[in-house]
Amino acid sequence: MVSALVILMGIISANSGTLNSCDFGAPNPDAPAEIEQFAFMVGNHRVEAHVWTEDGWSEEYFEAEWHGRWGLDGMAIVDEWHGVVFSPDIPQNLGVNVRVYDEETGRWNMVWQQTQNSESQVLQAEMRDDGYLHMWRVYPDGPEPKSLFFEVIDDGHWVRFDHTILEDGTTVPRLRIDAYEIPCED
Repeated sequence: MVSALVILMGIISANSGTLNSCDFGAPNPDAPAEIEQFAFMVGNHRVEAHVWTEDGWSEEYFEAEWHGRWGLDGMAIVDEWHGVVFSPDIPQNLGVNVRVYDEETGRWNMVWQQTQNSESQVLQAEMRDDGYLHMWRVYPDGPEPKSLFFEVIDDGHWVRFDHTILEDGTTVPRLRIDAYEIPCED
């Protein structure tokens, strides 16, 4: 199943056009209304990723870009991650997600493929009563359970929070990814 999805993602990515293009497509009028839950990702975004320290979020951050668009005839959101190159010895981390909402389960089904270690992941997400989109990994099992959720701060700025879940069920912050919209040139 994962390999077929990876092939599909490769086809989508190969046909994505120019990354910094401002042609993001449009949602399909027949798509479920919930497709708007991840619509904040559509567009080009500059990213600042901060790690959690004992003093709070780090002031230093690494930069990346996140490019989102409507895909599969507007029935999905396809987003690409373009991480930074830290050194010539470490390859650039690139990845692509395909996000599709399943009305039957009330959840998002997603596949993530990255280049750094060629890992494919199957993910799910759902909007919870706290008003946040929560995301988790279904396959493969990770080194530790994580809680990921998204918060839209304002128009053009959103944040992804990554927490580790400890054995007693408490969560510890790990990573905060702030994404800022890159305006389109006229």
